Amino acid sequence: MKCKQPLAVITVHRPWGYAIAHLGKDIENRSWCPRIPVGSFLAIHNGMKWDADGEWLLRQNYGEKLPDRNSDPAGAIVAISQFDGCVREGESPWFAGPVGWKLKDVVAIEPVYCRGQQGLWFPSAKDLNTLRENYRQSKTSLAKV
Repeated sequence: MKCKQPLAVITVHRPWGYAIAHLGKDIENRSWCPRIPVGSFLAIHNGMKWDADGEWLLRQNYGEKLPDRNSDPAGAIVAISQFDGCVREGESPWFAGPVGWKLKDVVAIEPVYCRGQQGLWFPSAKDLNTLRENYRQSKTSLAKV
């Protein structure tokens, strides 16, 4: 992961971070488009809150694949993707709007525990180094599959 820009992070309610990291969720629904360049790396942080309605929706389609509330890491960055722009309508089944952030090349990583924030935020230098290492390790593991 070579960042021309600082690594931006967005916090999502659980289990949506899991859906991005493991279930192919390629859209993050928001009311606004971030001011980061297309192609920038965007980290996905699991917040502390659990979305029970979201869990119900995901269980309808993914059942056993979805972790329970106690095994989905809370307060941790769980994936790194590339930001691929914003859409106001979309073909992705994950689009609910009003603005969809397109995510591509998502890589699930070993969780990096850190405090989240609202809006886009940036990790500490220490956490950024750990994120880079976990990303490299995950990419290396994927290449062996």
